[in-house]
Amino acid sequence: MKLSSSQWGFITSLVLLAHCATLILVAGPSDEGGRLKYVLASMISWSVTYLLYIYTDGFLAVMVVRIAITLSAAVGHPSWSALFVDFCPREHRGRFNALTTVIWSMLYGCGNYLGGVLVQNHGVGAPFRVAAAFMTVGAVIAVLTLKEPEKREE
Repeated sequence: MKLSSSQWGFITSLVLLAHCATLILVAGPSDEGGRLKYVLASMISWSVTYLLYIYTDGFLAVMVVRIAITLSAAVGHPSWSALFVDFCPREHRGRFNALTTVIWSMLYGCGNYLGGVLVQNHGVGAPFRVAAAFMTVGAVIAVLTLKEPEKREE
């Protein structure tokens, strides 16, 4: 992508700041206005930003798209977490949260391995195309099936 180490470091720092700021900004509104719209916005925009990343080149383009990817993820993060809690009775929340963390960690681990295999056999853009395809399928499933709970668990 033709970036220096200091440019990557600067982008990574901006991404971290954008992530933290977005989490803080969307947490309250997702509690008040409904979680589903933030979850769906995140899922839909995330796949688009992954595809954009394949075609970026140069400092400014990489910085903008990396921040867009981060914003897409961060918009949905508090809402996803809260939505899981909304569906889970209090007496099971600890175990449920641990289980979802383990499952996500396993998926990330498998995804990292698969990404390496795809890069090796099909080029650098392959993992991003596959990730965008899976994210798009997940977003379509979520749009069609995911609903706010009628009653949030206490």
